[in-house]
Parts: sequence; C-alpha cells; structure tokens
Amino acid sequence: MAKVNTLIRPDGEKKACVQLALDYDALDVANKIGIISTESSWLNLNTNLFTRRKKERKKERKKERKKERRKKEKERKGKERKERKGKEKKRKEKKRKEKKRKEKKRKEKDSAAWLS
Repeated sequence: MAKVNTLIRPDGEKKACVQLALDYDALDVANKIGIISTESSWLNLNTNLFTRRKKERKKERKKERKKERRKKEKERKGKERKERKGKEKKRKEKKRKEKKRKEKKRKEKDSAAWLS
C-alpha cells in the first residue's frame, strides 16, 4: 500500500506525507486517508474519464476520416482508369476505321489502275 508519515510543525500544525507504493494511484490513497473530499475526487475521476473518452472519440473520427479519404481516392482512381480505357477504345476504333478507309482507297486505286 502506501506509507504515511505525519510531520508536526513548530507552530503545532500537523501535515501528512504519503509515499506511494508502485501499484497505488495518488487519488485512491488520498481518499483513503481523507485528504481529498468526495466531490473533488468525483470531479477528478469523471474529468479523467471524459478526457479519455474524448481522446478515444478523436482517434475514432480520425480513423473514419482516413477510411473515407482512402475510399474516395480509390473511387477517383477507378474513374480515371475507366476514362483511360474509354479513350483507348475510342482511339483504337478510330485507328481501325482509318485503316479500313485507307485500305478501301488503296483497293479503289488498284482497281482503277487495273481497268485503265
């Protein structure tokens, strides 16, 4: 537990000094020896609980935002990929049509040259 030493000052005032063991919390020991009132200990305890919960919520929100950012990034990359594929298809189709047109022209030239 804890070791409590009582000091007596020259004017007669007594003061308690507490040495904590490793496994004890300062608030617990102070409550046991009656130094801290129940209201202030309740306030400290709840304040600690609230700040801990606040930190947890902050971490959770940060994780959620990170997930959302990753999701948006993934969607954006997917759209870009689709657009690129669409452009490539159009380009290939255009090349194919151009090739057909050139082939048709060449055949017409050959047939015209053969007829004359």
